Amino acid sequence: MRTMLFAVLSGTGLIMFQPAIGTEHEIRRESLRPLTGVHVVLAGVDDVLDGHVVGSDLATRLELRLRRSGVPVLAKTDLKKVESPASLSLGVNALPVNDERLSFALAIQLNLNQLAVIGSEETGLQAVEAETWRTSRLAIFGLTTIREGAVNDAVDAMADEFINAWLASHPPSPAGSSKSSKP
Repeated sequence: MRTMLFAVLSGTGLIMFQPAIGTEHEIRRESLRPLTGVHVVLAGVDDVLDGHVVGSDLATRLELRLRRSGVPVLAKTDLKKVESPASLSLGVNALPVNDERLSFALAIQLNLNQLAVIGSEETGLQAVEAETWRTSRLAIFGLTTIREGAVNDAVDAMADEFINAWLASHPPSPAGSSKSSKP
């Protein structure tokens, strides 16, 4: 029988989950525990949406939603200062459904990448950058619906999923505690 190992690389060492059991939801949430914040990265917005969806606006919207919910958002330069650096990546892929470009098939992804240790007893352990948390949406939207904010609404819903997982893995400190979750 093979024993799979899953661990998150932290400045204080490895946080091991051995063997990797539990629901995917529990493992993904547990991978957030060593983090002190996230850096938001815009993976891209397909050019076919130019003029209808602005990637930098989506990234700003995501960062603001995270901050308002208590999730520390790190600048790229701060990643070197934290024990467990992680990037929350947002991407929007689009494909026109018809020649008139009045409808688009959209794939919207929000995923967290962080250093992790993977392997098994047989193969050994290796540190890699891995996707440890993810959510996505697939939909077909008409151009009017996109202009009315359908992509924003989808990003908000996915951000809320991440925020809920973050808050579950970072419960509030007891009153009077001086421990801070900021880098």
